[in-house]
Amino acid sequence: MEGPPFGALTMPRRAPDAAGENTLRLLLDAARRAGVDVRVTDLSGDEVTAQSGFCLVRRGPTLIVDARLPAAAQIKIVARELGRMNLEGVFLPPAVRALIEGTVE
Repeated sequence: MEGPPFGALTMPRRAPDAAGENTLRLLLDAARRAGVDVRVTDLSGDEVTAQSGFCLVRRGPTLIVDARLPAAAQIKIVARELGRMNLEGVFLPPAVRALIEGTVE
């Protein structure tokens, strides 16, 4: 029988995307606090081709994120779009702010 040696400590495995899901949630919450309408939705469809990103609609600034994308791709998109905004008055955990600032082009 294969496995760790007898008496070895093993760490419980975390869901592979748990950290990513938490980061995504923090980013989406920051966008909402900045006054952006956030929509995470399936962008597949026959009528219109659409991509995730920032847009202006009648209600105001809107961030649309394709729900079909993996969490890592959603994080990259949301961080990139938030990096284009003035977030001075929005509290962000330091790691999240660093992530956003690291995506500024």
